[in-house]
Amino acid sequence: MIRWRPPRRLRPVRLVPESVKMPLFAVLVVCELSVPVIGERAGTTSWHAGHIAERYGCFTLIVLGESVLSGSGALGLAIGDAEKLGQVWGIALGGLLLVFSMWWKYFARPAEDLLTSSRIAFQWGYGHLLIFASAAATSAGIAVAVDQAVGDLEISRAMAAACVTVPVSI
Repeated sequence: MIRWRPPRRLRPVRLVPESVKMPLFAVLVVCELSVPVIGERAGTTSWHAGHIAERYGCFTLIVLGESVLSGSGALGLAIGDAEKLGQVWGIALGGLLLVFSMWWKYFARPAEDLLTSSRIAFQWGYGHLLIFASAAATSAGIAVAVDQAVGDLEISRAMAAACVTVPVSI
């Protein structure tokens, strides 16, 4: 007869000491970001400006969708409490309008018209790291503003507002 045994708990493997993790991470990020530039030195790769622009646009929409999710999640948390709903409603609506404005601004001009050379395409692509980070931080900022409004987070209203406005301004 085969007896069932609970699985053993595995201990995490520590490949590097704690003191080395962040510097090693920074070095690996630089290595990762330099691969395309180094790879293009051997010979140029054929690329289509419309395809590149579409891929970056799709990913931008996904990141902006996270902000919509933050706003709808805030409303979902406050549905049962009329007082919280009144506080959160304005933040959710403002966040949604903010995200729609960011979407409109991003797609106002066709990006494929801008991608005229490999050099410009690399600058455009790496510049999107800042766009993606600021769009994601906007989503987090909306969540912070909601938490502050309902009293789950003890920071000032100015700080909560800065969590939204700073990423948007970037």
